[in-house]
Amino acid sequence: MPLLPPLVSPEELRDRLGDERVRVFDTTVFLRRPVGGGPYTVESGRESYARGHIPGAGFADIPGALSDPSSPFAFTLPTARHFATAVGRLGIGDGSHVVAYTQDTPMWATRLWWLLRYFGHDDTSVLDGGIAAWTAADERVEPGESAYSPASFTACPRPELLASLADVRETADHIRPSSAMDPGSANANDSASGLRPRLTTARVDAAQSSVATTAKRYQQTIAIQNAPTIAVSRSGWTTPIRDWTAAPTITRTCP
Repeated sequence: MPLLPPLVSPEELRDRLGDERVRVFDTTVFLRRPVGGGPYTVESGRESYARGHIPGAGFADIPGALSDPSSPFAFTLPTARHFATAVGRLGIGDGSHVVAYTQDTPMWATRLWWLLRYFGHDDTSVLDGGIAAWTAADERVEPGESAYSPASFTACPRPELLASLADVRETADHIRPSSAMDPGSANANDSASGLRPRLTTARVDAAQSSVATTAKRYQQTIAIQNAPTIAVSRSGWTTPIRDWTAAPTITRTCP
């Protein structure tokens, strides 16, 4: 039985901060765009984390230590060995319950949730509202950096949770794309020949919403029942929010 629900309130987290199994992490990343336009620059949120964070919380470097260092693309899934080593150094072990939060957009917290889930670890929660909700509840923050003692993490990849470029191409060959720019215009593709995957494009402002609000909008916009769903984004970091809303229970198994 998990220590905390998937979406945790500031009050629930506060009551569990003293539990030795709980590991809390700030996962903030900033995407900086030039004033005149152009590609964004990925910036770690470690500096702002050090100015004030939930007491005892560590910092999880999503685009750095928790991504594939050999990939030319940002936020690429790392190997199982790389991930196990990286999260073990953060203090996440097989018996840990992780709580992820951010300073602004919730997608980075759900990114850590998805990474842990992909590698077989289900005991993860997201702090709804992030640190803004934490301080609004009159909870204190502390400056500096905190770290947990290193732990042993066993990575058990779940390849069924990841779609390759070939998977997306094969799916797209069998369907006609539809567009749903708002929940009311969602249009799932039906087929007289039977069930087919559904490809729907949706614009959901994850950057300005809480996890609960964003999850609700995704559920309204994208048909996720009775058909496989492949969630995509322009750079791969917002899709975990959609996945977080419809995650089935998967038994953790390792060879």
